[in-house]
Amino acid sequence: MQVALVGAGCWGQIHAGVLDRLGVLSAVCDSRREAAEECGRRHSVDHYSSLEELISLADFDAAVVCTDTAAHRAVAEELIRAGKDILMEEPAALRPSDVSCLVELAKRRSIRLSYCRILRSDPDIADLRRTILSGEMGRIVSLNIHCVRTADDEDGVLDCISRGIGGMSLILDRLPGMVFARKRDPSHRHTIVVMDSRGGPLSYLDVGDALSGQHYISISFMNGVLSAGDPATNYAASKEISAKTEASLRSEIQAFLDGTSDPLADSRDAVSIARITDAVRLSYSIGSPVYLETK
Repeated sequence: MQVALVGAGCWGQIHAGVLDRLGVLSAVCDSRREAAEECGRRHSVDHYSSLEELISLADFDAAVVCTDTAAHRAVAEELIRAGKDILMEEPAALRPSDVSCLVELAKRRSIRLSYCRILRSDPDIADLRRTILSGEMGRIVSLNIHCVRTADDEDGVLDCISRGIGGMSLILDRLPGMVFARKRDPSHRHTIVVMDSRGGPLSYLDVGDALSGQHYISISFMNGVLSAGDPATNYAASKEISAKTEASLRSEIQAFLDGTSDPLADSRDAVSIARITDAVRLSYSIGSPVYLETK
């Protein structure tokens, strides 16, 4: 399988390295010509500054999409119509209607649409899950996730929140039935979201700027506290990647290449997470909790 990378930003460059070492990277595309050229030259593959050029000129079977979340729908629609399978960085989109449209289009065109959820393959998260399931530290009192946003506008904050919701769903294996979001200041420098996880513990999602430290996940049990970092967000802040993080990303990409990922389950999760993110947006605007049903 030959794979094109769409989006050569910080995290996209890490994808490019993994794809290159797997021997499947065939082309790089980024609307910033210099970024595309630099990434293409580093990995000795063709580079393009528009999706139209990539689709018409490059030879590839599938694409990894690492653009800004706001561009995901438009990019994925073009790739699906061109008959290319897609592995998309999460979140899929910030609006549930955008995710649903992509899922339906991919289904009609018989395209495999999967999502790269690096925490799913992270060994620290697996350890947390094993501890939760074993019951050795007692019941969970609360889950705390601290996110470092990489953009100042509301969509940038919601993008960060969406990733946090995805992390919560992987750790607790459930989604919230209520969200309550508050901005601590008008410029989004600090935001807190409280989530009621359907009879489980309360989850607190705290969004700060780069001065508020790295992204981390902390679980308070009756008999102690466990924590873990989030590799993708921490890389965006530090520009460093550990061998463990690269191995987690490689596992996600390899599952897509091997066809062992589950696009249907991924799509259901993506739609649910987008619905919850939309509820956070509504809670912002009305200043009250929002109760929701997720499918």
